[in-house]
Amino acid sequence: MQLNIVRPGLLSAVVILGLAGSAMSAGPTSVLYATNYHEFGLLDSAGLDRIQGTSVDSTPTGNFGDEAIAVSGDVRTLGYYSGYSGSRFDLNANLLPGGPYNAGPGDYLYTDGTSDCTHNYSVDWVTGNVDQFDRNWQNKTSLFNPDGAHFAYGITIDMKDGSFWITHVDESLNNPIKKAEHYSHAGAFLSSFNIGDAGAIALDPADGTLWVDDTAFSQHHLEQFDQSGTLLRQLDFNNSLKGIFYGLEFNTAPVPEPTSMTVLGLAGLAILRRRRRS
Repeated sequence: MQLNIVRPGLLSAVVILGLAGSAMSAGPTSVLYATNYHEFGLLDSAGLDRIQGTSVDSTPTGNFGDEAIAVSGDVRTLGYYSGYSGSRFDLNANLLPGGPYNAGPGDYLYTDGTSDCTHNYSVDWVTGNVDQFDRNWQNKTSLFNPDGAHFAYGITIDMKDGSFWITHVDESLNNPIKKAEHYSHAGAFLSSFNIGDAGAIALDPADGTLWVDDTAFSQHHLEQFDQSGTLLRQLDFNNSLKGIFYGLEFNTAPVPEPTSMTVLGLAGLAILRRRRRS
């Protein structure tokens, strides 16, 4: 099995994936967008990576500290801390007008994000709050606090009902428990399951599965779970990609169904025919 990595100015490199038992398989069904901290140098640009199947395309964001990410028809990254900024990109990682995006002054740390097409969301590692923003990462409002300060890292939204999945670690224990926790939009606890590490998380709308960054502060290691917590597969990059994954997210903007597009097309043809007759 191979992973194709494309970087600007370089020929495509072919990287052999490390197998992790029978759970190892192809990657995400939809395009998984990832902010890759320090991918293009320790003091240089972060990367905006697009992962699908066994391929990865990497593009510099032009920013040093954009980690949180919201993808809804376009990609909007956020500076993880006061003084760091994010930018706006199309779905192919081309820079668009908009930004710079920074959550403003204050003591916060945003390492992951999500969007419901109207608002962006992130979870603040400093306070533990689930915070809501407008699409430009402004006008912050705190929705609820799932588990207290310092223990929440990743967040994603389920567009079917507006509920959130949040990765959480209870570091107050001698043997910290790391979980993916499911909450309603208003903050009611719904379910949870144990995970290996509490990094970024993203829900693939194509199949309803969750992808979790299992090693948030070391090499790239993604795990896919169903929503009951069954591990489906693992995807390892074995340090072939530089940097560290922080934000993960799929595109949450609705895609027109083929039947709907067909109906629109037929309606358009009917209008043209009427005009010609008249």
